[in-house]
Amino acid sequence: MITECNLLLVLGSSLVVYPVAFYPQKILSLGAKLAIINIQETDMDSVAQVVIHEKIGDVLPKVVSIIKNLLTKS
Repeated sequence: MITECNLLLVLGSSLVVYPVAFYPQKILSLGAKLAIINIQETDMDSVAQVVIHEKIGDVLPKVVSIIKNLLTKS
């Protein structure tokens, strides 16, 4: 599935434990986008299209709401 995604959303991971740490590198090499929501910085922040350094519980409901609104307008 990782090779077929258009966007990888990383939630609450430092991205230092493999095999998960490999996923962002792989999707970026295939032309997909990367978004990271993590309270601390990661080594992949500089290559991600979206980076949010806040608590997932505070951010994710807002992100889901925005996406739902965008999808219903399409």
